[in-house]
Amino acid sequence: MSRNAASDSLLQTCGGLDLQIDCEMCTLRPLNRARASNRYCDWLNDDEVNKFSQRLGQLHTAEEVWAYIESANASADTLLLGIFDLTTGAHIGNIQLKFYDHANGLADLSTLIGERDFWGRGYAKDVWKHIVHFGFSVIGVRKFTMGNSAGNKAASGKTLYVGAKLESTKRQHVLVGGEYQDVLEYGLFAADFYAKFPELKAAPAATSARVNDDPTHHG
Repeated sequence: MSRNAASDSLLQTCGGLDLQIDCEMCTLRPLNRARASNRYCDWLNDDEVNKFSQRLGQLHTAEEVWAYIESANASADTLLLGIFDLTTGAHIGNIQLKFYDHANGLADLSTLIGERDFWGRGYAKDVWKHIVHFGFSVIGVRKFTMGNSAGNKAASGKTLYVGAKLESTKRQHVLVGGEYQDVLEYGLFAADFYAKFPELKAAPAATSARVNDDPTHHG
């Protein structure tokens, strides 16, 4: 993926607000005020939703939410997409890809499933599979890095699902629920991902995006 100008945001480079990534259970689309759920702010202030997040205990306002969306959409290294349920069309959460080291081709992912009715049903795994494919084939990510506290079994599950390997353990590194927990750090290369999902290697990563048409771009 190439940028047309130094000022291009990552979202604009990927197709702007027209970007759409179709998953099996949901659709990923950029957020704006018209698309974002009115409950978005409630998700951020829900202690159970943010049990393993650094947001836990913080109080967020609607204006902060809108400012965050606008900042992400204008960022050169952040792609923030809403997760929309395929059946109902409801905005149920977000996925963020941060291309934090362009020189070394490194990116990380973070997910928020804010609507609890959609927990434990495979949405996070579905989203991760398709955003990783998009990252490798469209954005040009060389390696994804992921990390989570050891007690966050769901996060480890979706990370291992896409083929990531455990690379290091930071012992008793973060305070969660009054106890210090290890942080597990994972890495994912395109070869490992497409070995697990070979059907995706030549598949389009998005229905609307400035997609790299070279199927060998995965590395």
